[in-house]
Amino acid sequence: MTKIVKSLNTYELKDCGRIIVYNSLFGNARVVDEMTKQLLNFFEKPHSFDEFVQEINVTEDEYPIVKDIVNDFLEAKILVVCGEDERKIIEEDNIRRMNACNNSFPFEFIGFSVTKKCNFACKYCIAGSNTIRNDNQDFPLEVLYENISKFAEELIENGKSTLNIGFTGGEPLTYWNNLRKVIIRVFSKYRNDLDINIFINTNLSLMTEEIASFFEEYNFHPSTSLDGVENWNDKVRIYKSGAGTFLDIVSGIKTLRKHNVLCDGFYITLTKDNFGFDINELIRFAKENDFVSITIEPDLVDIIDISISELCDKLIECYEIGKENGIDVVGFWKRPFNNMFNYEDSSSGFCRALDFKSIVVDREGFIAPCGYSITKITKTDKYAKLMKNESYRNYIYNNLRGNIEKCKGCRIEGMCKGGCLISREAAHNDKVFEYRCELYKKMTDLLLRHAEFE
Repeated sequence: MTKIVKSLNTYELKDCGRIIVYNSLFGNARVVDEMTKQLLNFFEKPHSFDEFVQEINVTEDEYPIVKDIVNDFLEAKILVVCGEDERKIIEEDNIRRMNACNNSFPFEFIGFSVTKKCNFACKYCIAGSNTIRNDNQDFPLEVLYENISKFAEELIENGKSTLNIGFTGGEPLTYWNNLRKVIIRVFSKYRNDLDINIFINTNLSLMTEEIASFFEEYNFHPSTSLDGVENWNDKVRIYKSGAGTFLDIVSGIKTLRKHNVLCDGFYITLTKDNFGFDINELIRFAKENDFVSITIEPDLVDIIDISISELCDKLIECYEIGKENGIDVVGFWKRPFNNMFNYEDSSSGFCRALDFKSIVVDREGFIAPCGYSITKITKTDKYAKLMKNESYRNYIYNNLRGNIEKCKGCRIEGMCKGGCLISREAAHNDKVFEYRCELYKKMTDLLLRHAEFE
């Protein structure tokens, strides 16, 4: 007779007016009432379902309901069949995922950090922290075009229909003359074979009517940062002269919108200097200026001098007030929570940098996981070969769910998946990692407490 037991990876979140249970590897959060909690308590030790039915005298009418509850817990891995190895399931899923890409071309996005130059001097800059300081060269125009062209040819060869290209920096608009030439050539050659999307991270201070018109014509999707309303933004997001940048960024946003280029969200990097912003003022500004989302992220490469508890209270308040006003407040801190509810959709790495859909290429031809990373994985003359390249495969595999050694045993291990790679690469790695780890855990608890369950 099959014995069932409560998974050793089942965690309970209490003291929030309800009991929430989930599996630390698979997620699958559930709200349970006191009676269902008794069911889980019964299976603290192995029992068969029939033994449970007999123990609590389940009636004929109750039987199918109780059976459905147990089956749901089994499917969610909150209960498991005795002897079932949950880590083995994760391992087999990861191997299947790797093998599925052996004979396919999974990539959809290619990215480039096209310049180290920037007209800003933001106090927290990731690009400045994670790049070699004496490397001031721009990406050679012909090398950039050749890399995009090679990627496009392989997409077409493998029956793909969409080409997504991303540009970061530094500030990419300091590289605009070359970037413009490359985009025109790419569209001229491939627009009949591929739907082409251009993604660009830009501070927008150099935006002009001419550039905005080009963005509209060539399907650009810009992302920008605005570190709060004017007085807070201008504490941290400044020019090299020390002058504030807020008005120029907002001007750039308005210029884009005039040319029908979507720019309906912005990114805030939280530091000690701008942490004290007024939440209601921020949300009101976003609403009055037709923004629909705000990404708020504590500094990714350093520890800000704010306690985790204080930081999380601020983030959850932003999240709740944003929701009340139709503004979606997000950040990396929300990803473990999002992954609580669908294991299949979140079975890859923490972000697309650790997935099979995105690659970033530097000017020397090295493949990197993301545009702000200092990791150089491998070189290749053909991107399709990456799926058989040992260095690349090992890198991806070692960053999949369940494979990050320092994360094993964490209560949100399978949902967090190591968190942001850039934070793990930080020079004072362990301290930044531990700070981010506590942030992800506490924010997941808070979001679960505020979540609406079916």
